[in-house]
Amino acid sequence: MTLVVTSKAPDEAQALTSLGEVVRELAAEEEVAILCYADAVYNLVAGSKPQEHFAQLPGTFYAVEADVLARGIAQKLVPNVRQVDYPAVVDLILAAGRLVSCA
Repeated sequence: MTLVVTSKAPDEAQALTSLGEVVRELAAEEEVAILCYADAVYNLVAGSKPQEHFAQLPGTFYAVEADVLARGIAQKLVPNVRQVDYPAVVDLILAAGRLVSCA
């Protein structure tokens, strides 16, 4: 499994496009997980334009719970996003065969 980690906010359209390209390329070869932290958690808000883009990507989505709570969007995330605490983030990193940062 490859873990793709991003902090890119929804207003960084070029970065999100690049992230999508990276995820699609990796997913052609192996399982991919996408971990959003900091302002990247806004990309997972249901009904948002960035979330529509993310919905087209293969993989499992994770959001750092502390970042979601700090932004007050816990009830607004799409249902398939798994919120994780910091120990779970460490577990994801250690379980990944490869780590790709799109920060």
